[in-house]
Amino acid sequence: MLTCLQRALRPAHFVEISPLLSFLAGEFAGRVAERWPAPHAVFLTATAPRRHLVCLALASAGDANSPDLDRLLHAPLRRAIRLALDRRPAGLARALGRIGETAWTAQDYLRLIDRLEEPHAAKVLRHAADITPDAVRALCLLPAPLLRVGLGGLDLTPDQSAIIAEGCAALAEHADPEVWCSAPLRWAGAATSRALLEHIREDLTPELPAPPLTGTVRLVPLTTRAAIRDAALRYRNCLRGQIRNAAGGWSAFFEWREEPCAIVEIDRDTLFGWRLDEARLPGNKPVPEPLRSEILAELRQMGVHVGRSDWELDNALEAAAKPGFKLPPLEDQLGERFGDPSDD
Repeated sequence: MLTCLQRALRPAHFVEISPLLSFLAGEFAGRVAERWPAPHAVFLTATAPRRHLVCLALASAGDANSPDLDRLLHAPLRRAIRLALDRRPAGLARALGRIGETAWTAQDYLRLIDRLEEPHAAKVLRHAADITPDAVRALCLLPAPLLRVGLGGLDLTPDQSAIIAEGCAALAEHADPEVWCSAPLRWAGAATSRALLEHIREDLTPELPAPPLTGTVRLVPLTTRAAIRDAALRYRNCLRGQIRNAAGGWSAFFEWREEPCAIVEIDRDTLFGWRLDEARLPGNKPVPEPLRSEILAELRQMGVHVGRSDWELDNALEAAAKPGFKLPPLEDQLGERFGDPSDD
């Protein structure tokens, strides 16, 4: 409370706002205090839905004259909504009881009205036990086609919805139009945000270019995204995470089809063209001899470089100028491509 001296010195237009009013009414505290001066009992003792309706009415009025706020606290709630707002979507009375105790920002209140006017977003809000500003912002950012197939119910954050919107825009602009047109229905079965995000990532990854080399009878190229995903499951490894490198033409993957089977990766090399990068058995186990020698022979037959990479050669040449230089044996570096037997 203000002391007598503070009251005497305060400006003529001063409006006292109690800490509790500031907490509950947020950015509307000043306008509420003008209507109900301290101790603001009429407002503070009202139910949360009524307080929200007052703030929503002020948000809708903007800088215009405030509506008749007293009637909003005393008329039946649905009638009070009709008195307060020009836009009064179905479900608003129910929503006002689920948005917490403290006031939202004016922009968030208007977003709530907007989403309640959109049937698919309104359905999500109607079934929500609690409605938060973040939930409403996420529904505002989620593309309409995804809302229409029910993906608004995934409890996304605003940032997740924002990046999903960017991904959808990229897909619509750069992918096959049929891919984008069918995407929402294909994604509709996603039960989690992670699943939806993975669907989008997969659709944004271009299909693989033609294999750079034809392969052999025993060393067969994986020519599609689906083939790489299937191999990742069969070999129980992280091959699926390498699809984008293959789609960009930086890597290519081959499957050694004789037992023991293996996945062989070759990468582009700035000097040698294509070179051996890695080969592993299922479960990322190292490739044993004599299979290593057989794979190397087939790679050489295909024209794949199996010596030091351009990068390794350059580093060795630079290091050779220093005293005590020791050249790493080529056999050791090739051995690393097939895995360390001690890891088996």
